[in-house]
Amino acid sequence: MRKIKINNIKNFIKNNPAAVVLSVLLIFLSCFFKNPLFAILLVYGFFIKLLVSKHFNNRIKKKIATTIWSIFVILFCIGIYVNWVLPHGPSYPTGEVVCKYDDRGPCVEQYVEDMRNLNIPDWARFLRKNSNLLLIGLAFAGFCAKPEEDL
Repeated sequence: MRKIKINNIKNFIKNNPAAVVLSVLLIFLSCFFKNPLFAILLVYGFFIKLLVSKHFNNRIKKKIATTIWSIFVILFCIGIYVNWVLPHGPSYPTGEVVCKYDDRGPCVEQYVEDMRNLNIPDWARFLRKNSNLLLIGLAFAGFCAKPEEDL
């Protein structure tokens, strides 16, 4: 029994060296920076790998894709509410000059919103900062969960 488990682990490492190295790196970064974002990225990566594998039949993949796209639409609507309805704080210049089109286009000073004294919930602050990243991740997962018959 033990020999089978060791052989399975060896085969997994031999067949997926990039996944193993990336997993070790993300776990190290999560421990080093004491930030759960890297562990969340690891779980997300394995979820995407599971979605593109042959472990699910098309019916289950279709349900997963529907769930992911529903979450995407809900998060998009909440993001619109957070960015357009809730109050904004004052914007302050950072002192950096940002140029468009690879430093050839118009250059303007970068401004950052000060949200310290805003009376909005913490989840709204989180969404205001990270909604684009969450939406891109959900869209990617939704495309990966698409059943094979629809490809």
